[in-house]
Amino acid sequence: MSSINFINEIIFQKNMALDELIRADVSALSFDTDPNLSKAADAILNNAWKQDNFVGAVNYDPAIDEQFRIVTDLWSKFVKLPTAVINKYDGTTFKQQRGTRVGWKRPGGTTAFDDSFRMQLMVGQELAEDHPLLALRKFGYYFPNVTIEESDFKTLISETVKLNDLKEDLDILTAESLARAQDLPSGYWAARLVYGDSPYRLIYYMPVEGKILKRHTMNTTVGTIKINDVNVVDIEESDGTLRHNLIKINPHFDIDWSALLLRKRGDDLVVQRRNGTKFHYDGSQNVIVINSGSTAADETAYQLAANFKVDSDYQGGVHWVEYGNLEDDGITGVRFGHFRPTAIVRPIPANRTSLMNQVSPLNYEAVLLARVLAKRGHSDPAALQKELDTAEKIATQICPERKLIDDLMKWEQKHKINRLRRYEHQIDDLYKMWMQ
Repeated sequence: MSSINFINEIIFQKNMALDELIRADVSALSFDTDPNLSKAADAILNNAWKQDNFVGAVNYDPAIDEQFRIVTDLWSKFVKLPTAVINKYDGTTFKQQRGTRVGWKRPGGTTAFDDSFRMQLMVGQELAEDHPLLALRKFGYYFPNVTIEESDFKTLISETVKLNDLKEDLDILTAESLARAQDLPSGYWAARLVYGDSPYRLIYYMPVEGKILKRHTMNTTVGTIKINDVNVVDIEESDGTLRHNLIKINPHFDIDWSALLLRKRGDDLVVQRRNGTKFHYDGSQNVIVINSGSTAADETAYQLAANFKVDSDYQGGVHWVEYGNLEDDGITGVRFGHFRPTAIVRPIPANRTSLMNQVSPLNYEAVLLARVLAKRGHSDPAALQKELDTAEKIATQICPERKLIDDLMKWEQKHKINRLRRYEHQIDDLYKMWMQ
């Protein structure tokens, strides 16, 4: 079968359970495979992100499914513990980037939606004691993971770390694939994702005791993107409390490069395509949904000829989660792929103009993420400016990023690791491209 026919077959293949989510066979993506064998997957991933902001990865490493099973089995039992026990691992001091959060509604926002019924656990990668990136911990990055004391769940964190590492491999391989499709060096994005402060979020959607009084729709905007006909419910809880416009997660896009979602249960993820149409993902097995985040949009920004408008090849994929039945619970896991905090985030050189630097100046993911976390009330409002000043200071240390890359590769050589060193032959050229 020719590559073109293969692409067409996959793109137009219908699957009602996935509601026509474009799927990409990523079996050809590996750290050892000849890139020429992955051209079909490269094209599908790139076109899906451009068209839908989301893509369904199939035929990925089966170890991910097995590790997800282990983790979700532990997590589904952990969430049944008394709330007081779960709250021992509250992640407030870690800006909710590690640890638990129970029954949370994001404070500080102005959303018309009510999204308070869920529980989460955030887990990051484990860094060795001599890892160069530990120097950034004092600036609010690479927080340590919580240590769970309950005997039946002592392995929950370590098993989730393993799952996060497996998904990082897929994140890096798809970033290489997208770069090839854009005629960029394979490490253009992937080299910045390596050792990014990328957490894994385990989510439990708690069942609600009560009854639905009314189902209706609402319209909203996310940034400049219009979102119409979001399904919400008005309910009466069992204690008589009335809640209006209830939704599991309100419409948003992620502040990251990408997010990898593996299977769900008891809820309905809704995704809005770039053309305004929507599809519903019900958590079918053996599909990892990969969505583009705001960093991907910033990294592929370009200037339109008319009215100097800035657009992007990729767009932050807007999504939300709606209620089916109140009594249904849900288990899911999401990995948020971030660049290293010191990495430069800037549009592709070939897509930039002199005006671009005025319309869309240098952006740093660390600053963007810090602002969003502060806005959502994940830190003391009184410390907001101090946190942002710190983030600005770290994010603008452009020269140390080059030294950090050298330090990381030396550390890898010492430990016989080949993750960032995979791009060693590209680094000088990549750094010039990032800095241009």
